[in-house]
Amino acid sequence: MCIKLLTHEAMTSVFTTLYGFPPFGRKRDLRAPTIESIWLETGLPHGFCGGDFPGTPSGNHPLEVFRQGHWLAAGVLALLFSDSNSLALALEDIFAFQFRDCREYGQHIIGGPGIDISVLLDDWDNSFAPYMAFCQENDCMPNFITLKVYPFDMTPCGKTEWFRAQYGDSLLSNMSEDEDVISHMLSRTALLLRRYGYNQNSIAVEAWNSSYSNSDPCNDICYKSAFIVKNIIENQSKVWCMAYWSLSDYMTDINIPKEQRSFHGGVGLLTYDGLRKAGYQAFRLLNLLRGWRIAEGQGYSIFRDEMTVQIIAYQYCHYNLYHCQEVEQSSEVDDPYLLCYVGERQSRVFELTGLPFEEYEVETFMVGQRHGGSTYAKWQEIGAPDRLTDWQREHVARASSSQYSIHRIPAENGKIELRCVVDPHDVILIRLTPVDYGQGQLK
Repeated sequence: MCIKLLTHEAMTSVFTTLYGFPPFGRKRDLRAPTIESIWLETGLPHGFCGGDFPGTPSGNHPLEVFRQGHWLAAGVLALLFSDSNSLALALEDIFAFQFRDCREYGQHIIGGPGIDISVLLDDWDNSFAPYMAFCQENDCMPNFITLKVYPFDMTPCGKTEWFRAQYGDSLLSNMSEDEDVISHMLSRTALLLRRYGYNQNSIAVEAWNSSYSNSDPCNDICYKSAFIVKNIIENQSKVWCMAYWSLSDYMTDINIPKEQRSFHGGVGLLTYDGLRKAGYQAFRLLNLLRGWRIAEGQGYSIFRDEMTVQIIAYQYCHYNLYHCQEVEQSSEVDDPYLLCYVGERQSRVFELTGLPFEEYEVETFMVGQRHGGSTYAKWQEIGAPDRLTDWQREHVARASSSQYSIHRIPAENGKIELRCVVDPHDVILIRLTPVDYGQGQLK
């Protein structure tokens, strides 16, 4: 299993903020990290993949698939939600024409329609099923299905209500009390898509996050790092790739005045002025994972390649009931951690056996309230100023690195016991590397 990571911007390419171009005339903050540094640190926008994509050469890079492919989403969304028969027929013709046109001109990998299963899963037969029937009848079945998924607790609602909720006066605000809701929705969707011949290798999540809201305080804190790690690690086997929405507040903050403070609950991994949030650090740790999974359990997974063993441990504490029901009002809370259930410190012990080397180097990377990785915490320490001076910004940025330690440990009779303490919202990566590569090979 190859773990790679992908942002929504990388999949669509039309979101120019990933590449540093200012949207709608806004000037880019030159102090923000470059796209090259983001790629090196986090692996973005490489995506995590569970296998080669159908119809592509073995080992084909996910981003190349999206460059070669074509997205047919906007018309399909309008088709799914259209209440006008004449409009629906017109959109159907446009979609089928676009599909055939793309295929004729060499775009053999075509995906869509970017449906939001958070909303449509409970109304599948009246929303998505007619679209698939149309595609089957007109020979325009997508090569892969694209989805959006957010942890909402949806009740059946009409198309008009959904549009009003997304684009009207307020955003969807009823978050699910189920901490595994994304995993459960993806499992249900995969089961429904099997009837059309789609499997894990042909389902792509094009947008996901813990919230739609750009004023959710939990977007800025270590809660987000544990949320990201949990949902990527635990959903690898369900979809081909997951594209996080979004890389930066810079894109979503288009209408926010220049006086806006750096941390205001935006959905991005970076603040609009380029500070790396705790969620960004989660992707950095995930980018260090190599090889394939050899063990897993509640709050941890173990991976290995030819020479190293990596253990990633985390403690996710879900939104509490107040935050689930009152997301928009939660921005007024002074301490965002009060919006999550209170967890307890956990001691983890990992026993590795059958190790062929005599001595190993143990590196530990940690993100959490006590371990660094939170620029929000450092910003709070200096008084949470509305506007950061250059010196303050540099000072805050120093907290953006995860805590790191390294030591050596002998393997007694081929066995090593590793211990770690995981606090609420912590993410810990332990990497075990043999000191002398010439002594043997991991089995």
